Order: sequence, then C-alpha cells, then structure tokens
Amino acid sequence: MKRIVKVRDRINIAIINIKTSINLNLTRYEANYESWMIWKAFVEYMKETYDSIEFRYIRFIHFHLTTQKDKDFVNAYYGRFRHMLSRQKRTIKHADDNHFYHYIFITGLKSEINSEVLRLPESLKMKNMKFNEILELAKRVKQIINS
Repeated sequence: MKRIVKVRDRINIAIINIKTSINLNLTRYEANYESWMIWKAFVEYMKETYDSIEFRYIRFIHFHLTTQKDKDFVNAYYGRFRHMLSRQKRTIKHADDNHFYHYIFITGLKSEINSEVLRLPESLKMKNMKFNEILELAKRVKQIINS
C-alpha cells in the first residue's frame, strides 16, 4: 500500500535531510517570513537560492542585455523584461528602491523612445512611479512618435 505524504511533511523531510547550514537558513527563513505550503514554491526557492554562481551570473547577463527589439512593441519588451527580472536571485526588497529597475527598463527601450521618455515632465517623477506607470509612459511616447 502506497503511503501518501502531505506536502508540508514532504517539505519538512527535505529540510531535515539537507546540509546543516542550509537547514538552519531554511528554518530561519520560515521563522522570519512564512512556511512553504506548496512543494513547487519550495523547490523554486531552493533552485534560486542554492544554484551555482555561474548560473546566477548568466541570468543577470540575460537580464542586463534585455532590450526592445526592432519589431517589438513596448508591451512585448515589457513582458520579456519582467520575465527576466523575475528570474533574478535577489530583487530589491524595499519598494522605494525599485526605480533602479525602472531606469534599466527605460535604458533598454529603442533609442528614439528612450530619449523622448526622458524629455517628458513626468520622467522627473520616475523614481516614485510604479512599474506599470513606466510602461504607460513608454507606450505614450511610442504613440507620440507614431503620430
């Protein structure tokens, strides 16, 4: 008879049977944030946190080189950019510091869109904008250029 193991028990077994230093880190993480209740979320956290340095660097390079292609709409570039951003090992924790990603996004736009975005008065408030507002700013510039 096959025994069914509950997801939380499976996660506990994995944590208990792992190297002591990682076990302590995972225990602290759960104490400070939240317990994993979904196996896939636990596995993804483990991959992102304990994979090789080379792989993390490659992910960063892919993120850094993400730009708007010649035939791309701003939305297509935005989708690729957000996907590459989600693959980074560590993201900026404090929401007030996310403007760093806004600047990277603007830098990756086609040069004619990039320069026009920076001419708009709203770009002075870019540091305090949400990511979707940056997208709307870029789309508005694209419409201005097309008209």
